[in-house]
Amino acid sequence: MSSMVWFPAPEVISPQMQEVLEFEKMLLSSPFTAIATLFVLIAFMLSIVIVFWKHSLKIGVIILNLTVIGKVVFAYLFTGDSGAGTLGTAFWGLVLINGIAAIIFYYNKRRKNQIE
Repeated sequence: MSSMVWFPAPEVISPQMQEVLEFEKMLLSSPFTAIATLFVLIAFMLSIVIVFWKHSLKIGVIILNLTVIGKVVFAYLFTGDSGAGTLGTAFWGLVLINGIAAIIFYYNKRRKNQIE
C-alpha cells in the first residue's frame, strides 16, 4: 500500500493484482477488519522501531523478510491464485531489503575488524 505514495498509478493493472487490491480495499472498508489491520500495522512498526533502536540489524531484517513473505501468503490464502500478482513486487522487495542488509553487514564486519 505504501507504493501508491511513491509511484504513479500504472496504465494497466493485471487482473490478478486488481483482485488483490479489491480485497485490500474490502479489508479497510469494514470497521472490524480496518481496526485489526491497523493493529497489525502498529505492531509491525513498533517491532521494527524497537529492534532497530536496539541496533539489532539481523532481527530487523528477519522481521522485514517475514512481513514481505507473510503478505504474499496472506494474498494467496484470501485471493487464491490472484495472490501471484504480489510475487513480483515481493521478490524485488526481498532483493532490495537483503541487498542493503548484506552491504551493511559487510561494512560493519569490516569496520569491526579494522578496530581490532
